[in-house]
Amino acid sequence: MSQHFCTTTMGNKAVEVLMGWDRPLQGFFMVIHDLEAPVEEDGLIYSNLDERDPHPKVLDPFTEKLAELGIRVPTAMVEEVKDDQLWNVGNKMRRHEMQAA
Repeated sequence: MSQHFCTTTMGNKAVEVLMGWDRPLQGFFMVIHDLEAPVEEDGLIYSNLDERDPHPKVLDPFTEKLAELGIRVPTAMVEEVKDDQLWNVGNKMRRHEMQAA
């Protein structure tokens, strides 16, 4: 599976978004963690596993969820995840950085 990470914000809270292409399941995934959560908590804000269709064939449900939560990620991150589907990429990890406003 490909894994694309980005540290960004949700309001004033630091979060990490992980999204990618799951080659064995042939679908996308996304997880969002609260980086400010206490150590004893897992800080999970969102997981695709809670969805009725946890591994959709299109990325739209996840980009819509990001917008709903007010979370921005780099456009290049979204485009690379889509390319991972196109090329059926596995075993890839990439960290993306938010550009200064």
